[in-house]
Amino acid sequence: MNMKRSMLKLAMILPVFFLTISACSQVASDGKEITIKGTVLNPSEGEITLVNLGDENPVPQTIPLKPDNTFVHKIRLKEPEFFRITFFEKQANVIILSKFDIEITADGSNRSGAFEVKGSPEMDDLKKIENLAKDFQAEVIPINDAFVAAQQEGDMQTMEKIQKDYFEMEKRQKGKVKNAMKTMKPSLAMLSALVNFNIEDDFPFYDSVTQVLKKEIPDSKYLAEIMEQVERERSLAVGYEAPDIVLPNPEGAMVSLSSLRGNFVLIDFWASWCRPCRVENPNVVRMYNKYNDKGFEILGVSLDRDRDSWLKAIQDDQLTWTHISDLKYFDSEASRLYNVQAIPFTVLIDPEGKIVSKNLRGKALEDKLEEIFN
Repeated sequence: MNMKRSMLKLAMILPVFFLTISACSQVASDGKEITIKGTVLNPSEGEITLVNLGDENPVPQTIPLKPDNTFVHKIRLKEPEFFRITFFEKQANVIILSKFDIEITADGSNRSGAFEVKGSPEMDDLKKIENLAKDFQAEVIPINDAFVAAQQEGDMQTMEKIQKDYFEMEKRQKGKVKNAMKTMKPSLAMLSALVNFNIEDDFPFYDSVTQVLKKEIPDSKYLAEIMEQVERERSLAVGYEAPDIVLPNPEGAMVSLSSLRGNFVLIDFWASWCRPCRVENPNVVRMYNKYNDKGFEILGVSLDRDRDSWLKAIQDDQLTWTHISDLKYFDSEASRLYNVQAIPFTVLIDPEGKIVSKNLRGKALEDKLEEIFN
């Protein structure tokens, strides 16, 4: 597990498995009034509330329930939004509101009870992705149990096989989501589906989706936040030239990443206080000793604050490669440049200075270096 600086700030939580921020089809600049109506199957004491998840300080709107267990609520929107509708503090679901009147059928008394939305193509698309996530979760549970059992028994061979199987399942899942997204029009649901992809590992696809949405909804506040992430990641994507780093080494001399050009270089973000980093260090030492004479170098970038602790860890762990640090923790210039949110974090660069891969550790690092040098 990584040592994390902070969790990414998320604008909203979608039901079941989704954490997303999104945007959708255009609404007239003067706003559009839409109608939300519905039926509650099992009402109880309390209120139905509606909250705009895009507001910085959201104020719940109360929706009265009629004696026949139905409700009608009108709302004016200037742009598509995510809302959370809550029934009697017992059932809550996130919905997309844009330019379509919708009709809801909800259980009302059960957190995982029936919840159906009609009238919105965006909600139909969102449901497709949610169902794919449920199916994937059902597949993952048994292999997760098997992995835990193998871990308890110390069966490394079985653990590695299960891990490999999981990565294959994840790859297939991404393919299913991509196929589903091909049937969608640019919308909140389409951008929400990106939660199934890692912006680092799947940058070309991630970028292509956001570019399509940018043409359709250029002024969306939700898309603007996502585009900031995309533009920040663009300079760190695989195949792009790695930004140069220039920081002092333990002797105080300024050392640059570019000075190691001509070798495969692993930028290793770590710290003496980071337990996972220290556990990983013996593996990194082994890889360095194995491939250094073949053109493999390491640039250790410490996020330490204390110089003595940094130098002691270098000595104790026998880290004989190049080290640099400005001793500024996650406020390090290099950390900001590479958007480091957790350590250990690595970036592998080829002899021309282009990024080959990121976040390689353990067997993944060993396999990649074997592929390169053997």
